[in-house]
Amino acid sequence: MGTRLRQTTRSPGKGKDKPKVAAAPVDLVRQHIANMALQYVQCRDWGHSWRPYSVTQERGDWHQELRCARCHTIRRWILDRYGHPTSKTYDYPDDYLAAPGTGRMSADDRDVLRLRSLQALLTADTTED
Repeated sequence: MGTRLRQTTRSPGKGKDKPKVAAAPVDLVRQHIANMALQYVQCRDWGHSWRPYSVTQERGDWHQELRCARCHTIRRWILDRYGHPTSKTYDYPDDYLAAPGTGRMSADDRDVLRLRSLQALLTADTTED
């Protein structure tokens, strides 16, 4: 697993004003999914497993960092003194995101990702000790 992280920024407005991104070419996405580390596939399938990482206060704003226990993505939030988020960024490990300019995953692409996640569970020993 790489230690370098790629940062993306998301506004706290839940994407209302964001331009639409075209879907990625099917072959590129499927190749990316096939080469993804299993923990990245699971985070894409199940969602991140956030754990507290750090919190600081600067000039009245709160800076909170959470870290995913599986893939080590860092989520950074800046909240004002009332707790309202003013900024949110994510630092993803190398190879977590598809190449820039590839486009977004379609619903069919997400189905392929979920199947890869399920297939990995079939081959893993999931029994408890």
